[in-house]
Formats: sequence, structure tokens, C-alpha cells
Amino acid sequence: MNKKTIELAEEAGFIFFEDDETEAGFIDWSCDYDIELEQLVKLVVQECAKSVEHIKVWDTNLSNVIVENFFKE
Repeated sequence: MNKKTIELAEEAGFIFFEDDETEAGFIDWSCDYDIELEQLVKLVVQECAKSVEHIKVWDTNLSNVIVENFFKE
């Protein structure tokens, strides 16, 4: 995984192997990650929105459109 993906996964609460030399830095998939996976998706959407903040569509900030549509209930 790239550095940003690891940072977001850690922020979302995923547990990484640390002790095992062969698996160090990899996610421990033996855990239940329902909540963490949902958090990771939210973080990824927010990162995508940040990357297009400068783009305006019909006088609307594109990042706002992305976030509003994704988080719409």
C-alpha cells in the first residue's frame, strides 16, 4: 500500500501487524472492520473532495458537491 493509504487506514482504526517481519506494515484482516471500513471510505471521499476544491461547476465548489452527495442520507 502507498503511504497515504496506510495513513488513512490507520486514521480509520485498522490494526497493522508490527511484530512479524514478513507481515509488518500489513493490515491484520482477522479483525472485524465494519466500522473502520465505513470510516475509511469517508476519509477517502474527503481526500478526493480536497483534491478538487479548486474546481468550480456552475458557481459551486466541486468538493462540496462530492461531499454533499456522498453523505446524503
